[in-house]
Amino acid sequence: MPAQRAARAPRRPEAPAAPTDDRAGPRRAWLVAALVAAALVAVLVAVPLSRGDDEPSVQERVAELSAAEAQREAAQVDELTLLAGDIAGQLTPVAQGLLAQRSTGPTPADQLEEWRQVAEQLAARFAAAPSGSSKANVARTALRTSVELYLSAVRAEQLARGDDRAGEGLDRLAADLAAQASRSWGVAATQIDLLNVEQGNGHVHLSLTEETSFDHG
Repeated sequence: MPAQRAARAPRRPEAPAAPTDDRAGPRRAWLVAALVAAALVAVLVAVPLSRGDDEPSVQERVAELSAAEAQREAAQVDELTLLAGDIAGQLTPVAQGLLAQRSTGPTPADQLEEWRQVAEQLAARFAAAPSGSSKANVARTALRTSVELYLSAVRAEQLARGDDRAGEGLDRLAADLAAQASRSWGVAATQIDLLNVEQGNGHVHLSLTEETSFDHG
């Protein structure tokens, strides 16, 4: 009698596969993007904070340079004012003498020669022009121009004395040069006065017709 086969146990039905969440991918990408953004913000915030320690030193350096420039400008104003005052003292007789010729008549040759030497010596003091601020340079240039114009006026007077035919024309030229020199001096004097007021030194009156005065407080 043939052996009977053992009956097989019935198969259990396989559990259905868990459904896949299609939203997992986008969620993961969003999370990564958020982490990257957070890291970037942290870096951007940290950089300015790390530079904060350097800012005071930069500001201090700027303040030091500004103070040094202000000190340099103050020294330039003092030097220029002293130079102008010294020139005014020596140039006043020349300026007044040239102006007085219209009423007193021709100046003697020896007096003209003395004026020429004084004007030449004063003009030579501007041979070396130090670098300065724009305001100081304007004043210095006007001073130099006025001295050179007075020197030209004296030379024209000297030529007028040596040439009778051209004497009258040269006299007029000398008078014109002296007038131009006076106007140029006025520009320089005004600029130096303004520079001293800005520095808190008070007014400075650099006149070639009156006594030079300093109203330093």
